[in-house]
Amino acid sequence: MAQPATANNPRTGRPKKADHERRTASLRSGVTLAEKQHIREQARAAGISEGEYIRRRCLGLPVVVRQGKTDARLVHELNAIGVNLNQIARNVNADRLGASGSRLSDLDALTRQLRDVLDRAVESMDE
Repeated sequence: MAQPATANNPRTGRPKKADHERRTASLRSGVTLAEKQHIREQARAAGISEGEYIRRRCLGLPVVVRQGKTDARLVHELNAIGVNLNQIARNVNADRLGASGSRLSDLDALTRQLRDVLDRAVESMDE
């Protein structure tokens, strides 16, 4: 059974905010459907909630729009390539051959795979 949080035994996770930092009050405002859609699109482009977007705009805080679209498949493939590259580098540093053959052929295959992924990333950015 978990013990309650104390000064000597703090709970893990996000620390509790001070009373003056908590957002306990709310506002309500009417907007048109077009305005709501605009707010939704702008919040999504910035990667924040609609409420956070409205709060920032009203208080004059910056709203940073993320640049470009992120293709989850490309990110996954690039991550896999990075893992492979790390394994090859570890084997080179340990002066071992990889299980799949020579280091040079592993690097050639990885280079071809990386070029293919990057070419697809550039093509998707042009669309």
